[in-house]
Amino acid sequence: MHLTDSHAHLDMYGNGLAGVLARALAVGVGTILAIGIGEGPGEMQCALEIAQEFKGQPATPAIYASAGIHPQEAHRADADSLAKLARLAADERVIAIGEIGLDYYHADNPAAEVQRTAFVAQMQVAAAARRPVLIHCRTSELATPEAKKKFGAADAWEELLELLVEHWTASGLGGIMHCFSGTVEQARRALDFGFYLSFAGNLTYPRAAGLREVAAYAPADRILVETDAPFLAPIPHRGQRNEPALMVHTAERLAGLRGVSLEEIAALTTANFHRLFPTTSNLEPRTSNLLYTSTMASDNSFDVVSKMDLAEVKNAVDQATKEINTRFDLKDSKSRITIEGADALQLASQDEYKLEAVKEILRQKLVKRGVSLKNLEYEKIEPAANSSVRQKIKLQQGIPTEKARQMVALVKEMKLKAQASIQGDTVRVTSKDRDTLQKIIAKLRAGDFGVALQFTNYRN
Repeated sequence: MHLTDSHAHLDMYGNGLAGVLARALAVGVGTILAIGIGEGPGEMQCALEIAQEFKGQPATPAIYASAGIHPQEAHRADADSLAKLARLAADERVIAIGEIGLDYYHADNPAAEVQRTAFVAQMQVAAAARRPVLIHCRTSELATPEAKKKFGAADAWEELLELLVEHWTASGLGGIMHCFSGTVEQARRALDFGFYLSFAGNLTYPRAAGLREVAAYAPADRILVETDAPFLAPIPHRGQRNEPALMVHTAERLAGLRGVSLEEIAALTTANFHRLFPTTSNLEPRTSNLLYTSTMASDNSFDVVSKMDLAEVKNAVDQATKEINTRFDLKDSKSRITIEGADALQLASQDEYKLEAVKEILRQKLVKRGVSLKNLEYEKIEPAANSSVRQKIKLQQGIPTEKARQMVALVKEMKLKAQASIQGDTVRVTSKDRDTLQKIIAKLRAGDFGVALQFTNYRN
């Protein structure tokens, strides 16, 4: 078994760190993302130093690092600190920027505007470095009266999601909603923005029913596990100092909520981590063979997805076109976006740099219209007439979880020699008999799921 702790403050263990790492490895925690925020910008390098110190040591987990300025330290996000962050982000072992975000929970935190400015500035650093972000978000809903008085009606979650739409989603880099504690609706929006949801020890707490609902709802290919060590120790260790070895309890609870084994949740979340941070497999060869193996059979199979809402796609294209035509750097660039049938867009521009700008504008408008980005399939950029370039984007949208469960149940009710499973936001059906698959396709087409179905990847 190989577990991955996607968020741990290893710099807080001092001289006891070697023992913490040994205990983690002993229970199967083979990878840890060390968070580089320290006590402020002056200590952002702490996680990288730990990752470098333990690099390649066989008796410890593989350690990667992040760097960032926590919202509690947002008032210290000056030009020098941001320049330091950019330098750290250039190191191959610094795989993420964070934790960054908004925190309206404590009265002594910087003003909301100061936090927002620091958050946006760090997203800009992350985009330039092509690094995903680790998001911290705490609203003032349950805060002290002093904090409520200071931050008023401000909603950290809503403001954070709005800032992500405006300043991050167009990058296509995504990231992690660290220690996710929002609602199902907030989870849905974060998933649409390309984020992974990471669950910590509070998943095991008695009053966390809403969080457990999210953990059961989230697509299998977008979940992670973390400790946030030394904070948030899971039951039965609540109130004690947390450490990576204790994340087994959180992983077990997550596995139970999703009806799978601990070994399966370990493999799945480790694979998700490597998918978000693909360079980690190259940096640590011993983890490169731990990717999750799906239950897809090697015989006949097909995937079920849903077609995108073309009306919203058209609205997004119209809005993007207006912005392209008014932007000084693009208005004479021969840039255009064309809808081709029901499943593709064609983008064209003067050169690859301007084409990338067009894609960023389009992605931002698609998100604002509620269209998921995670299943946009980009074909290769090709030369076009008049010394321009073009690129086709195929449109696919995943099946909502509840609809996917209904489809799996329908296949089971048919009592045929076939298997149906939910693979993220796709339903995969496998059988050794092609005629059986044709019967299932016909049955699914006739079903009333409220979703326009599309059958893809028919193969054997």
